[in-house]
Amino acid sequence: MNLKAKRYEESHLQRAQSELAARMTLLKERGLAPKVMEKDTIVRKLKADLRKSKHRMLAVAAQEKLLEQKVVRKQEKAAAELQSKTAPKAEPKKEAAKPAKKEKKAKEKKAAPAA
Repeated sequence: MNLKAKRYEESHLQRAQSELAARMTLLKERGLAPKVMEKDTIVRKLKADLRKSKHRMLAVAAQEKLLEQKVVRKQEKAAAELQSKTAPKAEPKKEAAKPAKKEKKAKEKKAAPAA
């Protein structure tokens, strides 16, 4: 879901809520029982619209959360990089006196077989 669509979904949600409330008051004025009001096709459609809008709003909220986490990670990475650049570089370790390398023995060539 597009993050820019948040304001549109909010308006859809509010409109559906107001239309549902108006329809329920109209049905109450007519003296219908609550079970009959729930079966009214317009009421069912308005409730479906509410569910859709709420679901879309949840999707937008999830994307906003991911975006915030992404920004925080990026800031942490930039701070760590800046800190590593400004920190004095560690000097290479001086190696202790290394034992002398053993000399390799020269290989002796074998005498060619007498023919």
